[in-house]
Amino acid sequence: GVPPASDVQNLIRQFDRDYVDVIKVVFTASCTDDCLTLAHAVRSSGVRKPVIALAMGEAGRLSRVLNTHMTPVTHKALSTKAAPGQMTVQEIDAMRQSMGLPTRFYYVFGKPTSKSASPALYNALFPVKGVPCYYDRHETDDPKTVEAVISSPRFGGGSVTIPLKEKVAPLLHSVSEDAKIIGAVNTIYKDAKGRLVGTNTDYLALTRGLKHATSRSGNQAAKSVLVLGAGGAARAACYAVKKLGMDLFLWNRTKTKADSLASEFGGQTIVIDGPQNTPQGGFAALIGTVPGSSPLDVSSSLFTSSALPPVVIEMAYLPKETPLVKAGAAHGCECVYGIDILIWQGVEQARLYLGQDITAQEEKAATQAVYAYYEQVAASTYT
Repeated sequence: GVPPASDVQNLIRQFDRDYVDVIKVVFTASCTDDCLTLAHAVRSSGVRKPVIALAMGEAGRLSRVLNTHMTPVTHKALSTKAAPGQMTVQEIDAMRQSMGLPTRFYYVFGKPTSKSASPALYNALFPVKGVPCYYDRHETDDPKTVEAVISSPRFGGGSVTIPLKEKVAPLLHSVSEDAKIIGAVNTIYKDAKGRLVGTNTDYLALTRGLKHATSRSGNQAAKSVLVLGAGGAARAACYAVKKLGMDLFLWNRTKTKADSLASEFGGQTIVIDGPQNTPQGGFAALIGTVPGSSPLDVSSSLFTSSALPPVVIEMAYLPKETPLVKAGAAHGCECVYGIDILIWQGVEQARLYLGQDITAQEEKAATQAVYAYYEQVAASTYT
């Protein structure tokens, strides 16, 4: 049978090491209660890595229903099962639906993911939408581990973060033109035929902020945007700026990187801590793409050269009050926090995952869940 839950928890924790991506524990069930013991042990272990927990035998069938990662399945066309108690995908889904459990699973892939708010966002949104889905973390930096998860018929979609954004494209059936130009996939979803598609929703969230910046009364003339940074996030920002037909300006501590990005996306570089080639009419928006904890010494003229103070759009969400946000607020700028960008890109992902629109009320529920999550993460630098 299955040992006491405390023994199973200790066993799982024993293998929770940096070099381990997935933990698997297998026992033989003597009764159905063993499956409940096993499921409880996994959920209360405190381990964030994916755990495959199975109880063999006919009495252990429920463990295959309750397991949430890479459940081995059989097929009705096979003459024999690979293991006693093994079930088809259809059998598992039917039992999960009858029990009110999710039948499709979504994940955030990357390392680290322990502070990701994506589970809070989607697990607030899915019930509001009335869909039997669940979202979890899958911490790994190995594309092969991702491939094993996304090949499951129960996989619905996923978010991709560092260091995998540039590595998952070969695992997919297709990648959108947007993601190809940006050079990063942050979203995996299934199309109408069940094929895996990669795209990028970061730029869509930034587009939303930029449209607001240019729609404000008295600021329609300002069409220039300054992107601070020249890394992967900056590429999404540059793409959003050019997609809207706006004038792109860049700054980076290493000027050669800014020059390279400006050349690729049709922009120009400036300095931010001295005399500048600030565009006539000033900036409609400033987009921060550097790490939130990095010091940033910016000239006040960046905030005062336009008819209205520019909108500050921050992509870093830890801490909430980054140096750029603080500087912008001191000059009366409206600020779009990194948390808001995170939520907006997540809402765009949800549209793709579910093939449905997300209403303002549904987005509000997700927003409240994300902010509540970060307020409760005492170990984070969120303030």
